[in-house]
Amino acid sequence: TAQKLDKLGMRGSDTCELVFENCFVPQENVLGEEGKGVYVMMSGLDLERLVLAGGPIGLMQACLDVVLPYVRQREQFGRPIGEFQFIQGKMADM
Repeated sequence: TAQKLDKLGMRGSDTCELVFENCFVPQENVLGEEGKGVYVMMSGLDLERLVLAGGPIGLMQACLDVVLPYVRQREQFGRPIGEFQFIQGKMADM
């Protein structure tokens, strides 16, 4: 491997650059056309990005499932905290 990539997300999954030098690949194992490998790789990345987005969306939905009932039930100063502008702003940020 060459250098490890510094990613913005998914830091628990290391990603490194692979370098192949003088590596023979039999013709039956070649994906796509010679010299066009980046197109094969990028087509897979589009699907990967879509699939990986599902995890954070599910986590955010689970957070909202817990927080929304809480801000409706929890009272402060005789009112549900969900009526306060600060809490509404926090909820909007979520």
